[in-house]
Amino acid sequence: MRKTGFGVLAILMGVALEASAGGAPPPEFNWSPRFTGKFDAYGFGTDLEGTQATTGRIARGCPFAKTRGVRLKIKEQNAPTPAPRFFSFFQDPNQKREPIQALTLIDASKLRFPGSLAALELDSPFVPLGNEVDFFTSLVVRRQDDGQLAVYVATEEGNVGTPLLLPANTPGVLGRMTFDGGLVDVDASACDAAAPTNLVTDHPLAFGGSTGLGAGILGQKGDQVGFTFAVVGDLYDAGKQDILGDLQAVIDLEVAALADLGNGMNAEARTKIEQARALLEDQGPPIPATDPQEFEPDLIEKVEALPASEARDEALKRLRKAADRDAKARDKIDQGTPKSLQEAEKQLAKARDEKLRAKAILETGVTAEGKL
Repeated sequence: MRKTGFGVLAILMGVALEASAGGAPPPEFNWSPRFTGKFDAYGFGTDLEGTQATTGRIARGCPFAKTRGVRLKIKEQNAPTPAPRFFSFFQDPNQKREPIQALTLIDASKLRFPGSLAALELDSPFVPLGNEVDFFTSLVVRRQDDGQLAVYVATEEGNVGTPLLLPANTPGVLGRMTFDGGLVDVDASACDAAAPTNLVTDHPLAFGGSTGLGAGILGQKGDQVGFTFAVVGDLYDAGKQDILGDLQAVIDLEVAALADLGNGMNAEARTKIEQARALLEDQGPPIPATDPQEFEPDLIEKVEALPASEARDEALKRLRKAADRDAKARDKIDQGTPKSLQEAEKQLAKARDEKLRAKAILETGVTAEGKL
């Protein structure tokens, strides 16, 4: 079974982690919310009775730069016994999600009571919150009687694999769940560990036509946990993936143009800027095997064809701003003075940032993700 590294989550956290050995990763498409907006803005399904859900800084003791995530705090105790409180990442049960890789950072430093736990759950088929889940695999972080954190894999038939014990003061736990071909691999480590530890390999979980993902807490009043995550896999339809692929190509042109300007290669930078602007608002990439040559619609036109939403409109606004800034940067390069070249670099950097904002909005469907 394929095994990939913590690469996507490592990029999200700004740290390099060692990859596991194995075959090709799931499709290189990722969803990694930055949690710059309010929790309610993200459209999660929730079953959080008596629990406060917010976004903000988590895992402050981990060697990452100001990581943000979802924070859950139990405010009211369930009676007569504690019950799990979860939120689910996706609300469309018809989206295919295998292969899929879910990477997470779990901040369990404020799980205060023995037996309290945090969990990342993968189930198939997708089961809406509040309904009985027949088949699942969960990565669990549990506070032990002696204060240590036990990290293990739970299933409907009981715990499986080899648990990992971490010191009581561990600031965060990195986890990775890979679901492919009806089998699940789970790895975990402390956030400052040199390499992940394998907990389970090839645990059977039959693919039921869709995959659900959720995160939650089970504990007592006062317990808190934090989650951030990245998900790699087939999350969106082909049209959305096409748009995001085109947008990434435009961003890559922007980054290369900035490097050219920094090296005094002004003509080369101008060419790349004009290519980026044209892909945005003139015409898309050439369609292979067409004679005469035909072209895809430009990126703005493709985004306009998406279903109407606040996120689509915000992304369009960002892309149009980026196209205007590209044109300004191109014209400033043509002037050729030291001052105009400085302004070209400034406009180009702003155009790149607008495109990054638009990409984050389109990936998550949340306008709050447009903040940098």
